[in-house]
Amino acid sequence: MLNIKDPRAHELARELAERRGVSMTRAVVDALEKDLDAVRAADHDAVAARQEKLLAAVRQFWADKGLTPGGTTMAEIDAEMYDEDGRPR
Repeated sequence: MLNIKDPRAHELARELAERRGVSMTRAVVDALEKDLDAVRAADHDAVAARQEKLLAAVRQFWADKGLTPGGTTMAEIDAEMYDEDGRPR
């Protein structure tokens, strides 16, 4: 159970409830859900931005090495460089 004794919180909850025509509990729950949704969205956006930055770095690495995504695999490179006994060709 939530029991908040802050007069400002009570005042804000009461005003929001009155303006929306809902109970104070409903007003508080809705406000918390809305704010939490915004925080979650911001967290998701931050993760997506970090992933994109990492992918850009990987793409740059591939470009610097003359590689392409989905190109030659390490197994294919090994097969070209070494025979079936592991000796250099």
